[in-house]
Amino acid sequence: KAPVRYSFNKDEVSMVLENCAERYKPFFELMLETGLRACDTWELTQGNFPIDPEDGSRYLRVRMKKNDRVLEVPISRRAQEIVASLDTVLFPWAQNVWNRDRALIAIKHAFGRAGNAGPKFCKKHGIRLHVWRHTFAQWKLDSGVRKEIIQQLLGHQSVTTTEIYANTREKSILKSFV
Repeated sequence: KAPVRYSFNKDEVSMVLENCAERYKPFFELMLETGLRACDTWELTQGNFPIDPEDGSRYLRVRMKKNDRVLEVPISRRAQEIVASLDTVLFPWAQNVWNRDRALIAIKHAFGRAGNAGPKFCKKHGIRLHVWRHTFAQWKLDSGVRKEIIQQLLGHQSVTTTEIYANTREKSILKSFV
Protein backbone atom coordinates (compact mmCIF):
# COMPACT_ATOMS: atom_id res chain seq x y z
CA LYS A 1 0.00 0.00 0.00
CA ALA A 2 1.26 3.47 -0.94
CA PRO A 3 2.13 5.81 1.94
CA VAL A 4 -0.12 8.79 2.61
CA ARG A 5 1.14 11.70 0.54
CA TYR A 6 1.12 15.11 2.16
CA SER A 7 -0.68 17.98 0.49
CA PHE A 8 -0.81 21.56 1.66
CA ASN A 9 -4.01 23.12 2.89
CA LYS A 10 -4.88 26.66 1.81
CA ASP A 11 -3.42 28.23 4.97
CA GLU A 12 -0.12 26.41 4.47
CA VAL A 13 0.08 27.54 0.83
CA SER A 14 -0.54 31.13 1.94
CA MET A 15 2.10 30.80 4.66
CA VAL A 16 4.72 29.49 2.22
CA LEU A 17 3.96 32.13 -0.42
CA GLU A 18 3.99 34.94 2.17
CA ASN A 19 7.22 33.81 3.84
CA CYS A 20 9.47 32.80 0.96
CA ALA A 21 11.82 34.86 -1.17
CA GLU A 22 10.12 36.62 -4.08
CA ARG A 23 12.00 34.54 -6.66
CA TYR A 24 10.32 31.32 -5.47
CA LYS A 25 6.71 32.57 -5.37
CA PRO A 26 5.94 32.26 -9.10
CA PHE A 27 7.77 28.91 -9.20
CA PHE A 28 5.73 27.47 -6.33
CA GLU A 29 2.50 28.98 -7.57
CA LEU A 30 2.99 27.71 -11.13
CA MET A 31 3.59 24.18 -9.83
CA LEU A 32 0.42 24.50 -7.75
CA GLU A 33 -1.56 25.78 -10.76
CA THR A 34 -0.29 23.17 -13.24
CA GLY A 35 0.60 20.11 -11.16
CA LEU A 36 4.00 19.94 -12.84
CA ARG A 37 6.93 18.21 -11.17
CA ALA A 38 9.75 20.51 -10.09
CA CYS A 39 12.09 18.77 -12.57
CA ASP A 40 9.70 19.74 -15.38
CA THR A 41 9.30 23.30 -14.10
CA TRP A 42 12.97 24.29 -13.67
CA GLU A 43 13.67 24.82 -17.36
CA LEU A 44 10.34 26.14 -18.67
CA THR A 45 10.40 28.91 -21.24
CA GLN A 46 7.70 31.00 -22.86
CA GLY A 47 7.91 28.48 -25.72
CA ASN A 48 6.36 25.84 -23.47
CA PHE A 49 3.16 27.90 -23.39
CA PRO A 50 1.87 28.31 -26.95
CA ILE A 51 -1.33 30.18 -27.66
CA ASP A 52 -4.40 28.19 -28.64
CA PRO A 53 -5.60 29.66 -31.97
CA GLU A 54 -9.22 28.79 -31.13
CA ASP A 55 -9.60 30.97 -28.05
CA GLY A 56 -6.31 32.85 -27.59
CA SER A 57 -5.52 31.19 -24.25
CA ARG A 58 -2.16 29.67 -23.43
CA TYR A 59 -1.69 25.98 -22.80
CA LEU A 60 1.21 23.92 -21.50
CA ARG A 61 3.34 21.77 -23.78
CA VAL A 62 6.31 20.05 -22.15
CA ARG A 63 8.22 16.79 -22.49
CA MET A 64 8.16 15.30 -19.02
CA LYS A 65 11.53 14.12 -17.74
CA LYS A 66 10.18 11.17 -15.74
CA ASN A 67 8.54 9.31 -18.62
CA ASP A 68 9.69 11.21 -21.75
CA ARG A 69 6.04 11.77 -22.75
CA VAL A 70 4.71 15.07 -24.06
CA LEU A 71 2.14 16.69 -21.79
CA GLU A 72 -0.13 19.10 -23.64
CA VAL A 73 -2.93 20.50 -21.47
CA PRO A 74 -4.84 23.73 -20.89
CA ILE A 75 -3.78 25.84 -17.92
CA SER A 76 -5.69 28.03 -15.51
CA ARG A 77 -6.10 31.76 -15.97
CA ARG A 78 -3.83 32.28 -12.95
CA ALA A 79 -1.12 30.08 -14.52
CA GLN A 80 -1.41 32.14 -17.72
CA GLU A 81 -0.94 35.33 -15.68
CA ILE A 82 2.15 33.92 -13.98
CA VAL A 83 3.69 32.88 -17.29
CA ALA A 84 2.92 36.28 -18.87
CA SER A 85 4.65 38.04 -15.95
CA LEU A 86 7.95 36.18 -16.43
CA ASP A 87 10.86 36.43 -18.87
CA THR A 88 11.66 34.14 -21.80
CA VAL A 89 13.31 31.65 -19.42
CA LEU A 90 10.74 31.55 -16.64
CA PHE A 91 13.10 30.64 -13.78
CA PRO A 92 16.68 31.63 -14.72
CA TRP A 93 17.78 31.23 -11.08
CA ALA A 94 16.96 27.49 -11.36
CA GLN A 95 19.71 26.90 -13.92
CA ASN A 96 22.06 26.63 -10.93
CA VAL A 97 21.48 23.34 -9.07
CA TRP A 98 22.37 24.95 -5.74
CA ASN A 99 19.48 27.39 -6.19
CA ARG A 100 17.12 24.46 -6.82
CA ASP A 101 18.00 23.12 -3.38
CA ARG A 102 17.33 26.57 -1.93
CA ALA A 103 13.70 26.35 -3.11
CA LEU A 104 13.04 23.46 -0.71
CA ILE A 105 14.90 25.28 2.05
CA ALA A 106 12.55 28.23 1.48
CA ILE A 107 9.56 25.96 2.16
CA LYS A 108 11.18 24.62 5.33
CA HIS A 109 11.84 28.15 6.57
CA ALA A 110 8.25 29.17 5.85
CA PHE A 111 7.12 26.55 8.39
CA GLY A 112 9.28 28.11 11.10
CA ARG A 113 12.88 28.82 11.91
CA ALA A 114 12.75 28.83 15.70
CA GLY A 115 14.34 25.68 17.06
CA ASN A 116 14.51 24.19 13.57
CA ALA A 117 10.70 23.78 13.63
CA GLY A 118 10.25 24.12 9.87
CA PRO A 119 12.76 21.44 8.86
CA LYS A 120 11.39 19.10 11.56
CA PHE A 121 7.81 19.63 10.35
CA CYS A 122 8.82 19.03 6.73
CA LYS A 123 10.77 15.90 7.60
CA LYS A 124 7.90 14.51 9.69
CA HIS A 125 5.43 14.98 6.82
CA GLY A 126 7.78 14.09 3.97
CA ILE A 127 7.47 17.55 2.44
CA ARG A 128 9.51 18.00 -0.72
CA LEU A 129 8.92 20.16 -3.78
CA HIS A 130 6.72 17.35 -5.09
CA VAL A 131 4.12 18.32 -2.47
CA TRP A 132 2.91 21.05 -4.88
CA ARG A 133 1.94 18.30 -7.35
CA HIS A 134 0.11 16.37 -4.65
CA THR A 135 -1.64 19.55 -3.55
CA PHE A 136 -2.76 20.29 -7.12
CA ALA A 137 -4.23 16.77 -7.44
CA GLN A 138 -5.81 16.81 -3.99
CA TRP A 139 -7.43 20.22 -4.51
CA LYS A 140 -8.78 19.19 -7.91
CA LEU A 141 -10.21 16.02 -6.41
CA ASP A 142 -11.71 17.94 -3.48
CA SER A 143 -13.41 20.33 -5.91
CA GLY A 144 -15.12 17.43 -7.68
CA VAL A 145 -12.83 16.90 -10.67
CA ARG A 146 -12.92 13.27 -11.79
CA LYS A 147 -9.77 11.19 -11.37
CA GLU A 148 -9.62 10.55 -15.12
CA ILE A 149 -9.38 14.30 -15.77
CA ILE A 150 -6.73 14.74 -13.07
CA GLN A 151 -4.86 11.82 -14.66
CA GLN A 152 -4.71 13.69 -17.97
CA LEU A 153 -3.73 16.99 -16.35
CA LEU A 154 -0.85 15.29 -14.53
CA GLY A 155 0.21 13.22 -17.53
CA HIS A 156 -0.20 9.85 -15.83
CA GLN A 157 -0.51 6.80 -18.06
CA SER A 158 -2.81 5.08 -15.58
CA VAL A 159 -5.53 6.35 -13.26
CA THR A 160 -4.02 3.97 -10.67
CA THR A 161 -1.04 6.32 -10.42
CA THR A 162 -3.37 9.27 -9.97
CA GLU A 163 -5.12 7.46 -7.12
CA ILE A 164 -1.86 7.57 -5.13
CA TYR A 165 -2.38 11.34 -4.91
CA ALA A 166 -5.99 10.99 -3.79
CA ASN A 167 -5.78 9.28 -0.46
CA THR A 168 -7.50 11.45 2.11
CA ARG A 169 -10.48 13.78 2.22
CA GLU A 170 -11.09 16.63 4.59
CA LYS A 171 -14.10 16.04 6.84
CA SER A 172 -15.95 18.97 5.28
CA ILE A 173 -15.61 17.32 1.86
CA LEU A 174 -16.79 13.98 3.22
CA LYS A 175 -19.79 15.63 4.87
CA SER A 176 -20.93 17.01 1.53
CA PHE A 177 -21.40 13.42 0.30
CA VAL A 178 -23.40 12.19 3.31
